[in-house]
Amino acid sequence: MKKQKPEALKDVTLRPMRLPDRDRIFAILSDSGVRKPFALFHEKSFGREAVTGWCRLAQDSNRESMGLDQFYVIKKGRRLIGYFGAGPESDDPRKAGRWEVGYFLDPRYRGQGIMPAVLSEFVTKARRGGLVQEFRGVVKPDNQASARVLEKVGFIRRGVDKAWAPYIFHQDGSVEPCRPPRQPMQRFVLKLD
Repeated sequence: MKKQKPEALKDVTLRPMRLPDRDRIFAILSDSGVRKPFALFHEKSFGREAVTGWCRLAQDSNRESMGLDQFYVIKKGRRLIGYFGAGPESDDPRKAGRWEVGYFLDPRYRGQGIMPAVLSEFVTKARRGGLVQEFRGVVKPDNQASARVLEKVGFIRRGVDKAWAPYIFHQDGSVEPCRPPRQPMQRFVLKLD
């Protein structure tokens, strides 16, 4: 018998992220309680242009997919409520099969089990596809809600990542890494069997 989704998740779906999503994504990320813990954007460069560049990059990357789209929006019914993304940690062949995850959710939808369910579903797809041997997540030290999401899915805390840094996104879709923050990010790892 097929397992039933919890009531709160029945109308939650993922679809590949597209450029037209930029206004809704910007609206969610404009809440500092979402943007600051998300940590992908360098605070000084955050703006509508940065979100436009990020959506453009996501749309282009999804077109060049490696079997799994990498950037998704999370929808509840017809409303865009968040983001989930995963992709290769680097182009370094020694790190092949190692993917990073990132996500955010509109605060009105937190605490309903949505993000752990989305992440679990993606891990299941990745496991079947064989592209990923290990997922990694980095979390700001004061973002314990995100740490709990990763732990619910089976990620294990593995120290800190002193090199991880946010990015500056340009409207043309180009990306520029920044200096690592003063406080190192907490590192979480999920190895796939």
